[in-house]
Amino acid sequence: MNRTEVRARAWLERQGIRGLTFHSAKSPDFVGADGSGYEVKLIQQNDITFSTRQMQQLAEQGNVTVLVFTKDGDEPVASFPFSEIRSFGSWRRIHLRIVHYLSKKLYDELLRLGEDPGQFVEMATARALEKLREVPPGVPKSLRQFWKKKCQ
Repeated sequence: MNRTEVRARAWLERQGIRGLTFHSAKSPDFVGADGSGYEVKLIQQNDITFSTRQMQQLAEQGNVTVLVFTKDGDEPVASFPFSEIRSFGSWRRIHLRIVHYLSKKLYDELLRLGEDPGQFVEMATARALEKLREVPPGVPKSLRQFWKKKCQ
């Protein structure tokens, strides 16, 4: 666990969240005993960063809260449901960035095939954002149109 995650865990425990499980290699960072997830972000120059893989994992998890910490803060400066993110740009006054990680192997393979790695990343981003806009399972048919409008 990094320092921000240690402070986030302590803060979550002070809030009465029990049974926290830490995931070092996937998102969300913490999952409570009730199944709710918590993704911890360090704000740097008013920016928080997500990878496309994180976006997909958080969208699949469902009930996830993003906790935004400063470098030295012991409690979050912002806290919001991941479901409120509908496009990347900003959430209130916080800038949201997507970082695309291509392994060297994938990058080399794309070049070998004559493909543009930059275009590949743009397509992956578009696909991830589209996944965010999908109606999650369990939403009643009567509310599906409302959900789709909300996410535009």
